[in-house]
Amino acid sequence: MIRELKEKISRLTKKINKAHLTLDFKALESQNTHLIVKVNALQNLNECFRTENEKVKQHYKELYDSTKLTHAKTIKKTTSLLDEIENLKAQLKNNMKCVIVPAEKSKVLAPEIKSLSKRFKEPCETLTHNTPTHPEQQKMKKTNEPVIPSTGVKGATSTSGLKPRSNTKKDKTLPAKSALKKV
Repeated sequence: MIRELKEKISRLTKKINKAHLTLDFKALESQNTHLIVKVNALQNLNECFRTENEKVKQHYKELYDSTKLTHAKTIKKTTSLLDEIENLKAQLKNNMKCVIVPAEKSKVLAPEIKSLSKRFKEPCETLTHNTPTHPEQQKMKKTNEPVIPSTGVKGATSTSGLKPRSNTKKDKTLPAKSALKKV
């Protein structure tokens, strides 16, 4: 009797397993069709992206070619202009005569002050040495000539303006390395 019961149990489990298998198979098949629909939608979207990507690549290739062509034209034009400038410089150098015009320094003095001018002695030419002589300055001579009223502009001199507070002797040349090693 135990054997019969065991056989019955085994038959029933086989039937149950077959029923579960058919139910599992149907569920898997419905999931599979659902996934196939999703995959097809993704493939269509991927194809759209591919075509758009190809269009963008083509557009950038055209832009690159255009830029490359423009760059080549610009270089060609620049070199021709530089050559022309060099030719014009050479022509100017050949045609131009050197003319030196002495610059006149204008002095602005306060109103109603008589002009003061510096007078120098003529250098002594009786010396046989080749060294230049420095003229001595004569005393200031006051004249009674009226002067143009001042416009309030100070003349530029080396002493006018602010003085730097920092070290201004930074540009001195350093001694040679061999001199530094000896010390």
